[in-house]
Amino acid sequence: MPPAEIIDDFADAQPANDTAPSVADAPSAEIVGAWQTDPPAAPATNSRWFQLFSWFWTQRDARSVVDLRLKGGQVFQPAWFAASLSDAQFGVFGTQSDDGTYDISIVAWDQVERVDVRGCEELPPGRFE
Repeated sequence: MPPAEIIDDFADAQPANDTAPSVADAPSAEIVGAWQTDPPAAPATNSRWFQLFSWFWTQRDARSVVDLRLKGGQVFQPAWFAASLSDAQFGVFGTQSDDGTYDISIVAWDQVERVDVRGCEELPPGRFE
């Protein structure tokens, strides 16, 4: 992804009323658009949780459900997995709320006790005897 384009947030601003400060009075503000920059690179080494989870995520059936069972008994059911943002310490996941907005969660792999992939139409060939 190319570097984010810097924009001047005040370039097209208009005062809401006569008492509002003018654009000329506003400080120069350079902002980067949301989600436009690349994340930091992941370390070269990965945990076994990360390796196995990444593989299962890409190999699972489209209709299967993934449950992350966390220490303490919580069950987390991600809709998306961001492998490019994840590393040996943390997994980055996305879910969608009932109101249509999206949630991003970062889960420490050392807090995962078990991963279940439910509803698979078949097992990975040659992996189970």
